Amino acid sequence: MKTQKTNAIRLLEANNIIHSTVTYDVDESDLSGITVANKIGVEPERVFKTLVTRGEKTGINVFCIPVTEE
Repeated sequence: MKTQKTNAIRLLEANNIIHSTVTYDVDESDLSGITVANKIGVEPERVFKTLVTRGEKTGINVFCIPVTEE
């Protein structure tokens, strides 16, 4: 399985922030967060997607979105 580092992981490492990652086989036909939760053995209610944006006036914004919601 090929793993890739996200920019978030690179930032954690650059700042010596303790963290852990979980890998799983990706099914390109089903990328839902609920499927991922099931694959990693975590209740879907405890899994979030993270969206980071940069606003002209607000600066960096971080949104944590429950995978059980749209």
